[in-house]
Amino acid sequence: MKKITLLFFLLFCLKTYSQQSGGPDQYGYTWLDSNHPNGPTYSWVDIANPQSGIQVFGLGDDNVVGPFSFSTGSFGYYWYDVQKFWVGSNGYVSFNNVNIAHPFPAIPTAGGPNDFIAAMLCDLKFDGVGNLAECWVSKTSDSTIVSFINVPFWTPTSPQYTGSNTFQIVLDPTDKSIYINYLQQQGFSYDSNIKIGIENLSGSIGLQHSANTYPMSGYSIKYAYPDTVTYQVVDASTNWNTNEGSKGLFLTNNDQLSLITNISNSGNQPLSAFQATGEIKDEQNNTLLSDIINIPPLNQGDDTTMSYLQTFMPPGTGTHRFITTLSAPTGDLTPSNNITTQEVVVVDNTQQVVNLNYSDNISDGGLSWNGGNGGIAVYFTPPSYPAKILNTNFLINSNLFLASFSAMIFDDDGQNGMAGTLLDSVYVPSTQIITGMYTQVQTNQNPIINDGGVYVLWYMQGTDIQLAKDLTPPFSKRTFEVLDNIWADYRAHDEEDFLINLNYEPQAPADAGIIEIITPTENTTIDSFVPVVVKIKNFGQATISNFEINYQLAGSPIINEQYTGQPLLPGDSINYTFQELLDPTTGGNQICSWTNLANDVGPGNDMSCLVVNAISTEETNNNKVKIYPNPTIDEFFVTTKQPTTLIIYNREGKKVKEEHIPLFKKIKTNKLLPGLYFYTLTEEKKHGKIVILK
Repeated sequence: MKKITLLFFLLFCLKTYSQQSGGPDQYGYTWLDSNHPNGPTYSWVDIANPQSGIQVFGLGDDNVVGPFSFSTGSFGYYWYDVQKFWVGSNGYVSFNNVNIAHPFPAIPTAGGPNDFIAAMLCDLKFDGVGNLAECWVSKTSDSTIVSFINVPFWTPTSPQYTGSNTFQIVLDPTDKSIYINYLQQQGFSYDSNIKIGIENLSGSIGLQHSANTYPMSGYSIKYAYPDTVTYQVVDASTNWNTNEGSKGLFLTNNDQLSLITNISNSGNQPLSAFQATGEIKDEQNNTLLSDIINIPPLNQGDDTTMSYLQTFMPPGTGTHRFITTLSAPTGDLTPSNNITTQEVVVVDNTQQVVNLNYSDNISDGGLSWNGGNGGIAVYFTPPSYPAKILNTNFLINSNLFLASFSAMIFDDDGQNGMAGTLLDSVYVPSTQIITGMYTQVQTNQNPIINDGGVYVLWYMQGTDIQLAKDLTPPFSKRTFEVLDNIWADYRAHDEEDFLINLNYEPQAPADAGIIEIITPTENTTIDSFVPVVVKIKNFGQATISNFEINYQLAGSPIINEQYTGQPLLPGDSINYTFQELLDPTTGGNQICSWTNLANDVGPGNDMSCLVVNAISTEETNNNKVKIYPNPTIDEFFVTTKQPTTLIIYNREGKKVKEEHIPLFKKIKTNKLLPGLYFYTLTEEKKHGKIVILK
C-alpha cells in the first residue's frame, strides 16, 4: 500500500527483455535467463500442497512473516552464510526481517532495507475478501523454495487488488545458485514500480535484473555464484546498542544505564584488533559521557558483545543519544555501518503524571494511508512499574473530509512480544479533533502495566486524515504500520517517528509474598490433619489488604482462602493460619503456599515450599511421575522416572512450551496466559491438564 503523500505515475512496460544476461556485480554474481542459449530451462516446482510445502499464514499488505529455516540448515549468499529467512508480502525474501514497501529502491541501494532477494518486488496484496493469494515454503531437503501463488497487485480502488502473479524463488545450496521462476503474470500494478534483483547485507553490492518491467509467464532467471571469489571484503560493523535493533528506551533520572554494544566482522577477511567509542549526547549535542573499548580480533562472521566501563547516570530529563562509533579498519567497505545510534529518553518519575514521547512535538509532514484503512502504532515501555495509563495523544496535521480515528492500546503479550490483548479502545469522532494540535484521548479502562510495555495505535476511520511525523533524529525505531489489521515494522522506522505519546500515573508498587511456611516444618512426618501457618510479607510500597492466599500438598487440590485481616503496611509481615487443615492422605511430599495479589510487581517472591513426609494413600517416593502444584501461578515442578520431554499445548492444540526434564525440573509459566492447558510427557507416555492462574 502507498502513502497518499506520494506522487503516482504509470510507466508503459512491455513483457520483454532486451538483455538475456547481466553482471557481474562487484562480488562476481552473474545472471542468465531462459531466453539465453546457455541459460536455465524454465521449470516450475510445485510445492503448494501439504505433502511438499508448508503454507505461510499472516501475509497481508506490506508486511513480513518469519523467520523460516533453510531445509539444508544454511545458504551461502555473497561472502556469508545465512541461517534464517523472512518472507515479504511484496514479493521478496530477506535475511534480516526488513519490511520493503513502496517506493521500491533501485538495486543495490546502501540506504534503507538490504540483504534480500527480490523476485517481483512491487506492491502486492494477500488480504481482502475473495483474494486467492497464497505463499508456500518447501519441505524438501535439497533446495529451499518459496512460492507466491495467485498474488494480485494492490490498487486503491475496491476491492483493492487486481491481476494475478505466480512466481517462486529456488535456493540451490549445492552451487549457491538462485533461480526465479515465473509461472504466470497477469494484469498491471498501480504504477509499475517493480524491481527484480539481489542485494547484500550492506546494500553496497547487488545485481539488478530489471526495473519497472513486468516478467513474462513461463520465464526463469538464474543468478550464479562466482566460480572463483577474488573480491576481498573488509567490513567491521556496529550491530546494536543496548538491545537488538538499538530500539529506543525510557529511563528515570534516578536510573543507571549500562552501555552495551555488539560489534561484528561483516566481511570475508579477518579483522585485527580495533577500537569502539561510546558517547552519550544530549539534545544540544553536548557530550555527557565518552568511553573507548578495545575490540579483539574477529574472524569472518564473528561478533562480540562488549560493555563500556562507564555507565550513564542521567543528570536530568530530556532526549539523549547513545552512539557507538568504530575506528574503521583500513579499506573498510561500508563506513555507514560503523556507527549506531540509540534514542534514550529520560523522564522524571516523581511527577504525578509522566509523559512518554519519542518525538520532538514538531510536525515535519504527515502520513495518511490510501483507502483510509491503515494505522500507525508506537511501542512504549514505562521506566517503572506499576504504570496507570491515563490518556494517549495524537497530533493530526490535516483532516480534509472530517474523518474520525480510533485510539487503541494493546498489551505486548502477543507472539514474539507483539501486540496481543486489547487493553483499551476509544473512538474519536471528527468533532473532537483539532488539526495542528494534539488530540488527547482519555482511556476507558485506565489499564495498569506491571511489566513490559504497550502498543499505542492510531487507526484511520476515513480517508485523508493525516498523522504528523517527526523527521528529526534520533529515532526510536519503535514504530509499526497496521494495514487491514496486519502488523509490521514501519517501512521507514529507522528515519521517522510519529507524534504519538502517552501519559501515565506512577503507582506505588504492590508486592505480597510468603516468607516461609511456619507449620508444618521441613521434613516433618505428617500422619494426621494439621494446621498450615505461613508468614506473609508486604514487599511493596503500597498498603495491601483483601487478597488471595493458597496452599497445596503436591498432588492434592489447592486450598484457596482470602486474607481479610489487618491491612499490611509496606515492610510489614504477619502470620496467617489457614482455616482448612492439611490432609496428608490426599497428596505427596511437598507443600507450597503462595499469594495472589492483583497487580503484584514481584511474582518471584509469591511462593514458598518445603518438603514433608506425608503419609499418603499413594506412593510418594521421588520416582513418582508428578506435576505440582496444579493449578499453579508462575511455576510448577515436574518429577519423572526417566529423562523425558514436557510439551504444553493451549486449548486450540498449539504448542506453547517445550522443556527437557532430566528427572526433576522447575518450569516457569510467567509467559503463558491464565487458563487451561494440556501437557504430554513424551517418554513417560503421560498426558494431562494443567491450570495456570493469574
